[in-house]
Amino acid sequence: MRHRRKGSRLNRKSNQLKALLRNLVTSLVLNDSIITTEAKVKTLIPVFDRLVLKGRKQEKREAIRDVKKVLFGEVAQRKFIEEIVPALEGRTSGFTTRTKIGFRDGDNAPIYKISILTEGVFSNQNPEVKSEKSEKIEA
Repeated sequence: MRHRRKGSRLNRKSNQLKALLRNLVTSLVLNDSIITTEAKVKTLIPVFDRLVLKGRKQEKREAIRDVKKVLFGEVAQRKFIEEIVPALEGRTSGFTTRTKIGFRDGDNAPIYKISILTEGVFSNQNPEVKSEKSEKIEA
């Protein structure tokens, strides 16, 4: 029975699900965005959020140890600790964004693009909008 069980197993055994999620998180860290199905995105977001929170620990050794348990490859681990965690330092949640792309040919499954939010994404858009409004007010 399914009583009191959280999350989706995506029709996989527990070890296969763990490997799938580790691969998805590693790909997301290395590429900054990935394209996958809606079910995988919904399962991936909490895993990535927990990993970011573990990467922010006071003790650097503990953070590195926790990240190494999830991410494959030293390149992904180093990029996560040195680039992604500091870029997301000002945020408390909502580290990723998902965008619906369309439907997959063949089985018509909904396809989403999930990407990591960094401060650079919003810093380019907001000043332009504010400057245009301020010019209109002055004129």
